[in-house]
Amino acid sequence: MQSEPLFNMGKVIGSEDCLYLNVYTPHKLNGTHPPKLKAVMVWIHGGGFVFGSGKESIYGPDFLIEHNIVLVTFNYRLGVFGFLNLRNEEVPGNAGLKDQVLVLKWVQKNIQSFGGDPNSVTLFGESAGASSIQLHMMSGLSTGLFHRVIMQSGSAYCPWTIVRDPLNRANQLANHLKLNSTDPNKIVQFLRNVSSYQLTVAPSELVTTEDMDRGFYFPFVPSIELSGTGTNFLTEDPNLLIKRGRFMKVPTIVGVNSREGVMVLLGKKANPEIVDAVDKNFHRVVPDILNLTPNSNKFKEVTDKIKQFYFGDGHLSWDTLDNYIDLMGDIYFVAPIYRSMMNMIKKSPEPVFCYEFAFEGKRSLVKSLTMTVLPDVKNISGVSHYDDISYLFPVTIQGWEQGVISRPMERKTIDRFTTMWTNFAKTGNPNGSGLPSWDPHHPSRERYLFIGENLEERHSLFFQHRMNFWKDIYDNYSNNSDV
Repeated sequence: MQSEPLFNMGKVIGSEDCLYLNVYTPHKLNGTHPPKLKAVMVWIHGGGFVFGSGKESIYGPDFLIEHNIVLVTFNYRLGVFGFLNLRNEEVPGNAGLKDQVLVLKWVQKNIQSFGGDPNSVTLFGESAGASSIQLHMMSGLSTGLFHRVIMQSGSAYCPWTIVRDPLNRANQLANHLKLNSTDPNKIVQFLRNVSSYQLTVAPSELVTTEDMDRGFYFPFVPSIELSGTGTNFLTEDPNLLIKRGRFMKVPTIVGVNSREGVMVLLGKKANPEIVDAVDKNFHRVVPDILNLTPNSNKFKEVTDKIKQFYFGDGHLSWDTLDNYIDLMGDIYFVAPIYRSMMNMIKKSPEPVFCYEFAFEGKRSLVKSLTMTVLPDVKNISGVSHYDDISYLFPVTIQGWEQGVISRPMERKTIDRFTTMWTNFAKTGNPNGSGLPSWDPHHPSRERYLFIGENLEERHSLFFQHRMNFWKDIYDNYSNNSDV
């Protein structure tokens, strides 16, 4: 069950009977001469842990299967159903992530029957899917179930990935639904008698404007479980686990899109009045992960530094919308992805390939939606959050023109993107014939691949100036030693 804001305009869709997976294979059964087993790619969909699915119309095999791999897509429980945490054995939290673990175990046991190699499994995902992957890298439940990872536009460090007060959020939900109790046992009994429709809709009514300004849109997402409450997926802070090197070391691709923050405009239904309101409450953009005391001198100093860096001596307004897009993209996505990536590189001997997706083609769904739904928004440059996905998958949406894949540059980008991703799934290295060199990133040898109309290896890091700013903030102003 989910309330899907992008493609179904917030309608409640789906069913509690949702735990299905899809397997797509070029393998043809031949008992006499069984073919060589193929690399397996397991896709974890995004959607903020509250919407999305593995359905074929969005994440079909059309483009990837041409490269002779086996593709697995699936659903997992979302929202309250997947991430309610009452910190007890009955509802310990992270059920949606445990669904994902069951898929990975199923793949290990069964994928050979579809021509897939259980010893060559690559997890790849976008947004919440990418965050899920990084959490799997830290969970003992997932050890040995995959061998390579691709994380697109998401990280365990992103402010929307982990809820720090899951029991309080559960109490808020129960109170909103008219239960006057904070007893976890009473809450679970009460919620069992609430309709699935109400459980799907109610969480969005708990989110405040302040939550959204801080990048926290959804109250029921992954959380840190109380140790000893059943089978636990995650019992320690992901920031601490990454910084201490307590994660699976596997070959990795990680990257971002050129204007991740365009999605934020759509999520906020931005207009000049909303942007002015953000300016008046600018202190809310200070990331919670810094653990600063509100109204303290350090908090005020960081607020001023962020505003000065992105807006100079001016104010956030509709006239500085481009700067606001970059600020939101950096806070929600790029800076936390950068930080977690650099901490991983310090602790892992395995290669980490970095990229920026910047091809502005006609298959940019979110940007098209943004400029259609928000009449005040005009002529945004760059590639929004999610808009790389239609170059890996068909993303067939009713009312959205799909014929553009016949355009030469769209077709070329699909071919390049899927070739690099499947090369990596097969060998742990995205390089191959007809592609420019793409070396792993290292602090002493910075490299990333710029994916635009041309592919170009650049000797720096994506958005270097902005990431240097955030490195200074994290290093010199944070009261949280684990970031």
